[in-house]
Amino acid sequence: MKKIIYLISISLVFFAMSCEEFTDDYILDGERVTAFVDFNSYDSYDGSIVNEGADTSWFRINAPAFVLEATTINLTFGGDAVYGTDFVVVSYTGDNRDYPTISNASASGFTITISIDHSFEDADQNIFGIVPLTDDASDGDKSLTISISSASTESGMSLRTSRLEGQNSFTLTLKDIDCPSDLAGTYTAVFAGDMGAGSLTMEVFAEEGNGNYSVADFTAGAFGVAIPGIFKDACGNISGESSDYPGFSISGTADEANGTISLSCSYDGGPYYWTIEMTKQ
Repeated sequence: MKKIIYLISISLVFFAMSCEEFTDDYILDGERVTAFVDFNSYDSYDGSIVNEGADTSWFRINAPAFVLEATTINLTFGGDAVYGTDFVVVSYTGDNRDYPTISNASASGFTITISIDHSFEDADQNIFGIVPLTDDASDGDKSLTISISSASTESGMSLRTSRLEGQNSFTLTLKDIDCPSDLAGTYTAVFAGDMGAGSLTMEVFAEEGNGNYSVADFTAGAFGVAIPGIFKDACGNISGESSDYPGFSISGTADEANGTISLSCSYDGGPYYWTIEMTKQ
């Protein structure tokens, strides 16, 4: 606890300056304690790589449990990632708990308001999400730095923006998945798995947007009914599905230079699992 002794002869100016030093401290049971906000796991967040088009990444902010009023936190964006083009920020609304609200989101940053009902035990409530967007353009990886610039309570008390140096910002890499892709064509396909084994010719059709493809039947006719599907080539990593069969999924890799595609397919209707090794003719 920091102790300040005021002398009778002290000037009003010095008194005002001394008070200002503690605008981010809080009186708790007669003791002065530091009130701060910071990132809960800044060390694990910093340097993270997030693929374009991936699921929302969630990040947590610490807020002082003893500040029994709403807390507003202002955050800024840095780096070359563009808000609305490469990413957006969202709040969590998955259940009935009182999660923070997000406002004023723009290219420069956003604001989080944490309600009065928060604590260290409920720190998982103090979260926000970054949604990485895909723009179907091969424009390289982007960096995104998120920093806490200021924080204050509803009554106007300012809070420190980190407990230790470096805990008020982190940087993400938004990985470009829109590499140039040219997988369309006719392939010799070798099947193996629950559906049996064999080979046949498969046609891969280019769809709208870079790296998007469709196939008329991923089953080689083994089910007596075709399972059509679409897949995305994200810099050699493939994932896909079928709108006609929700339980069907595709994953795999592509080597455009060698003209090969390796797929793993599954269908919950069996369940069935099989692989397809494809070589461009």
